[in-house]
Amino acid sequence: MPSIDILIPSYQYGRYLRDCVNSILGQGIEDLRILILDNASTDDSVEIARQIAAEDARIEVRTRESNLGLMASFNEGIDWASSPYFMIICADDLSAPGALERAISFMDQNPSVAFITGRELEHRQGEPLPSIDASAQPQWRASSGHDFIRERCRRPASFLALGTMVTRTSVQKRAGHYKAHLTYTEDVEMMLRLACFGDVAETSAVQGIRRLHGLNLSGQHLTDRKSDLVHRKAAFDSFLDDQGRLLHDAEQLRRSVNRNIALRALAWGARALQSGELREGWNLVKYAAGLSPMLLPSSSGIGSPNQQGN
Repeated sequence: MPSIDILIPSYQYGRYLRDCVNSILGQGIEDLRILILDNASTDDSVEIARQIAAEDARIEVRTRESNLGLMASFNEGIDWASSPYFMIICADDLSAPGALERAISFMDQNPSVAFITGRELEHRQGEPLPSIDASAQPQWRASSGHDFIRERCRRPASFLALGTMVTRTSVQKRAGHYKAHLTYTEDVEMMLRLACFGDVAETSAVQGIRRLHGLNLSGQHLTDRKSDLVHRKAAFDSFLDDQGRLLHDAEQLRRSVNRNIALRALAWGARALQSGELREGWNLVKYAAGLSPMLLPSSSGIGSPNQQGN
């Protein structure tokens, strides 16, 4: 039985697909399966995927006639998975050398761990790939699922990369599917949900490489800094309205999320105002005041940039 099933959702990323697959196969893990799921691409993605699959029996290709969205691909991958471990890596990203063996070995030795994450490096198109010291001894930090959730609520604007996450498949199936309405922070909500079913481990090792090329889907959902915070808050709200509502300190966690997102909005707003971006600055300040009025006792007087003398 394969030790890990890896989903590669792809849409219009034919030029990146082979590198992504090779970054997985090049790690020397024999007992794995890869599912390339194409979401109705109109470039050469399907042709390339089928060429890759013809070269290795461990690779399967599924194609769609219409674009059902990224979450549909994630969720089909969850239904498909049957190995002990499960991973999602987007077709334009790379798995770092040693990442799979490192994750599988740690989780084999720590059966209480629901999922692991690690560091992610960025690679901008046209630049050399970042150097990774494969000889460095990774450090691991394990925490209870509740401690992980509480820490995320304290730092709701912090980033954890989906492409570095390896999940115990049985836990993933218990946690269920990704939520289609969370178009940018679906991974944040899923990590919070997974943490309800076990411990979480984070490693200092580089587990993934995210390629920046101007067509990244995440960039299509963000129009400004406030938009980023609104999307992040939506992930925490969705979790705390659903699985998280069962936690004994759910309301305290919600207040923590609101306060800490408000603090980030306030900091970004102040910076924007100082740099002359008055409209965005005041929008961020007003957003902060709405989330946590105690941060700005006079928030009721905050108005538009025009009202502030602009």
